[in-house]
Amino acid sequence: MEKDKTRESTETSETQKDDTDSSLEREIAAGEWQRLKTFITYRKRSRQGRILASYQAVTNRLNQLSTVFMQVVRNNPSGAQKLLEEIISARIYLRERG
Repeated sequence: MEKDKTRESTETSETQKDDTDSSLEREIAAGEWQRLKTFITYRKRSRQGRILASYQAVTNRLNQLSTVFMQVVRNNPSGAQKLLEEIISARIYLRERG
């Protein structure tokens, strides 16, 4: 009986850890580099792991923004200013961290 409870609690904690890890991976893939610090899994990573996760998230975000930026410039050149500012901000962040 005790072993069953221990096994269930271990499986539950592993499932929660997997959910947290997958949530973090989704945020990285989505390019949400500013929200990474809210994840416990991110904070528990080594310094190198946090740097790599941040770099990957910023790179993903830059790729997404560049794609959208090209479409916006093509359709409405004057409306692209805000998007350009966000791209520049992300690139500055990469330069400072890299």
